[in-house]
This record gives sequence, C-alpha cells and structure tokens, in this order.
Amino acid sequence: MSGLTKKEERLWLMIKTNPLMDKYNRNKSNARRRLVSARFARYKLENWEVADMIVRQNGCAICHCGLVEKDADVDHNHATGEVRGILCKPCNKGLGNFKDDPVRLKAAIAYLGAASSRTFC
Repeated sequence: MSGLTKKEERLWLMIKTNPLMDKYNRNKSNARRRLVSARFARYKLENWEVADMIVRQNGCAICHCGLVEKDADVDHNHATGEVRGILCKPCNKGLGNFKDDPVRLKAAIAYLGAASSRTFC
C-alpha cells in the first residue's frame, strides 16, 4: 500500500480483517439501505430528490437548521399522502403533536406571545 506508514498499514489491515468492524460496517450500510427503500416505498422519493428539497428549502422547511439527508423526516399530508417538505425531527414531532392543525398552532403562538408579556412571580 503506497503512501501509508508501516503503523498506518498495520492499523488498516487490523480494521479491514476485524470481523467486528465488518459487521459494524455491514449493519450501518444495511440501515441506510432500509431508510432509502422505506422512503421510496412510502413517498416515492429518491435520495437525490430529498437532498434537492433540503437545498431548495435551505435546510428544515420550518426552522431552517442545517439538515443532513440521513436525519431528515419527510413531512406529508396524512389525508392525501402528498409530500409537503423535509423537516428536522423536532419540527416534525412538533407538527405531529399539534395534529397538523393550523388552529391549534395559532392558539399555541398566541399563548406564547401572551405568556411572554406576563409574569407570575
């Protein structure tokens, strides 16, 4: 192996031939494959489409945090199945907790606005 020191070569060989590392890499690869196939099966989205949506949305569609494709959740309309966008996990869970109901979300926004102007202590 050119370009590697003897120590680096021994380390590479140890990792390459270690059955535990092989199992770890295989499981990691299988998990990614399952994620990709589940997204395609449910939403008919390819990896490049998810990555493209993340770029066009500037990250999460709600909070615009830096989002990597493997941590992205596909947000969709539960009635129609139509994909609305790509969200980070906290934003997706937040929408789910409010049952995707704009009235509940507006009430929560009003509550937060009112709560910030009053004190109880």
